[in-house]
Amino acid sequence: MSQTTASQRVYLARQPIYDRRQGVYAYELLYRSATGVGAGDVGREESAATLVRAISEIGLDRLVGEKPAFINIPPYLLTDPSIKLLPKERVVLEILETTNPDPAELEAAAHLQAEGYKLALDDFVYDTPQADFIPFCRFVKVDLVQNDRNQLPDIVQFLKKARVRTLAEKVETMQVYARCQSLGFDYFQGYYFSKPDLVSSRGVPAKRSSLLHVLARLQDPKITMDQMEQVVSTDVNLTYRLLRLVNSAFMALPEEVTSVRSALMRLGLHRVISMVSLLAMSGASEKSSELLIIAMVRAKMCESMALKAQANEPEAYFTVGLLSVLEAMFDTPMSEILEQLPLALPLREALSNPECPSQLARTLRLALSYESGLWSDLDGSDLDYGSTYLRALDWAEGVKQSMAA
Repeated sequence: MSQTTASQRVYLARQPIYDRRQGVYAYELLYRSATGVGAGDVGREESAATLVRAISEIGLDRLVGEKPAFINIPPYLLTDPSIKLLPKERVVLEILETTNPDPAELEAAAHLQAEGYKLALDDFVYDTPQADFIPFCRFVKVDLVQNDRNQLPDIVQFLKKARVRTLAEKVETMQVYARCQSLGFDYFQGYYFSKPDLVSSRGVPAKRSSLLHVLARLQDPKITMDQMEQVVSTDVNLTYRLLRLVNSAFMALPEEVTSVRSALMRLGLHRVISMVSLLAMSGASEKSSELLIIAMVRAKMCESMALKAQANEPEAYFTVGLLSVLEAMFDTPMSEILEQLPLALPLREALSNPECPSQLARTLRLALSYESGLWSDLDGSDLDYGSTYLRALDWAEGVKQSMAA
């Protein structure tokens, strides 16, 4: 089966798992068959070979780079011999909460551990039969929603005594993250890096106001090439970084670009605006650099969907995806940020109103749904969402490497 066929049969996305230093330790691979209904579902009529083939043909390096890949293994796949085709040094197999600790499943877990596979127990709830799997696991993922928050200290101590690494699941805010840090969790998973800590928000922080000022000038619908050149050229560091990115192997231009003006002439105003916006946003947040990757993937995915639909002004779709992370980056409500950005009305509405009926807002919602593994929210169009996401991921990783070069 070709890579294209594999990606059509199984949707794949990734969600970061962070360590105690807020760096990305691993990625969980979210997956679903084209006919399935939820993440982690490849259909009972299909075998583990379907999942293994899709991952193998797309490539773990492409999906997670050098990081480990956490992969959900439903009960009916736990004993499937095809699972052993996954490289044991690259994956962590997650035993789902729906897996009963029956003798056959316990034996399968023990056998996989003996074969050298690292196992994780997913959505662990204290004082349940799930604990029977713990002796075979390297990681235990604690569900923060299903467990009594007052029991979390006891749960962490219980798991530490069992000599497993603890992972807090469904960490949605920075306050919850801070508490899990203090309790001693080893790893963290959730949307705390891509959602704002609005409780502590007091407007846009002063140290980031310069970024907002730059973005305001870049996103002015009336900006001209001369004005754009002036915005960039007055910042020596930004000029240097732009030229380095433009002349990187990733861009593969036939001739070297030596000035902001030549970059504008070669690439066009809108493309340079997108590149400079990315450069301005990179390093502007105290949160993980993964937030910038999220922004780039959303931006490229939105742009690709717009091009597929032959929408007008596809650059606006790129912009809406890119700027969708500003709320999390600034820990400030989007409404306050938009007061300082002279965006065109369709962009303002798409960013401020999640239910906006415009095609721009709808495209952003589709990108967010795919990113979160909410594939049942996708429409029935002929767009290959899986391939679109993977191309956006490739592009984002390529830009990240070029910016760091």
